[in-house]
Amino acid sequence: MLDELVDTIETLKARISEHRSILQGSEAQTRYSLIDPLLRALGWDTADTALVRPEFMVGGRRADYALLNAQDDVVVFLEAKSLGENLTSHRSQVAAYASELGIRYPALTNGSEWEVFDNLQMTPIEQRRILNISLANEDSASCALKLLLLWRPNMASGQPIEASEPIVGTEPPAPADSRPELPIGLKGTSAPEPGWITLREVKTESSADRRRPSAIRFPNGEEKQITIWLDLLVGV
Repeated sequence: MLDELVDTIETLKARISEHRSILQGSEAQTRYSLIDPLLRALGWDTADTALVRPEFMVGGRRADYALLNAQDDVVVFLEAKSLGENLTSHRSQVAAYASELGIRYPALTNGSEWEVFDNLQMTPIEQRRILNISLANEDSASCALKLLLLWRPNMASGQPIEASEPIVGTEPPAPADSRPELPIGLKGTSAPEPGWITLREVKTESSADRRRPSAIRFPNGEEKQITIWLDLLVGV
């Protein structure tokens, strides 16, 4: 599923680059070319009315997209804008609409930038943001991991878990004959702790980088020791 999601993101990045002027001039085209494909890649079949309702009216308010769970409850209130439109001025409004309707997760997108907020947090709107990505400006794999927040089984569960991003050690390289084993872990999207770097930064191809990690940490805080490279693969 992640491979397919990354492939979709790569396709959308190419569309943004090649057809920016057209997409910036049309919200409908942005939805058709950028938003719908990503929703489908995350398990929200835009043709299935049991899952996705466009132009959905709830309590006198219209949602560009209402994403529903198995009980026919709206779990995400998603507002769509044309590519390039600034989302900042729309945050408070979409959060207020979702609050009026009793919907916990309001969301905004212009096809490239995606933002999701948690309305149960009693903080300023920017601090309620639990997803903030830009397809055009971020690495595809990183975007895919963060977007797992919106993966349908996760969001429809009612207790979605924020996607975590792998991290591994940040110490400068030591001489080849004296390098210590390097810790490796999986962590949230906050800045890595000292001594940990992202998983994708671990390299084993060149002899200069053959440092075996000593441990792996998962998002729930659990750690496993790494005694051979296979332990890393099995642990992940």
